[in-house]
Amino acid sequence: RSVGAPVPCPICLEDVPAEEAVELGCGHKHCRDDTKQYIESQVVGDGKVPYCPSCSEYEISIREVQALFGRGEVLQKMQQRQLECALTAMGDLVGCPAPGCGNRVIVSNSEVAERVTCDCGVTFCSKCKSLWHYHASCDEAAKLFADWMGWLENGRNKSLESSQGASKARFEELK
Repeated sequence: RSVGAPVPCPICLEDVPAEEAVELGCGHKHCRDDTKQYIESQVVGDGKVPYCPSCSEYEISIREVQALFGRGEVLQKMQQRQLECALTAMGDLVGCPAPGCGNRVIVSNSEVAERVTCDCGVTFCSKCKSLWHYHASCDEAAKLFADWMGWLENGRNKSLESSQGASKARFEELK
């Protein structure tokens, strides 16, 4: 292809001047506007790390995003998303369940219930992400929480009637 020859864009299916095309690291070319719109929808709209829309194998790089968008919101969201993916892949980090807290806390084993305190001050279970429940298992804590919510919503008497039977069964089980 000679320099300046039109480039067929596989997104909009139009021929675009070569100077308006963007070539990704995988070699696929798309028109600048469609590439920017696609990347923005992936990063900002869907919260995903974008891949080439033609081959879906090449991960579009931070440098390519910066070349298209500068240092604005799209680049920041892309960097944040890549960091989240890397942290999630580490496995021994759990996210704090407190609303608005984006902290991650290192745990010895994310599959085992462990008492964890975040820098924001919230103490929670590393396995179920609920408030720390001391000697109760995650399932037992969830049941107790459901009973408490039932008591709050339906009144003390109804909740006590249903839980007394369960308590007697648990007492017999522990004998």
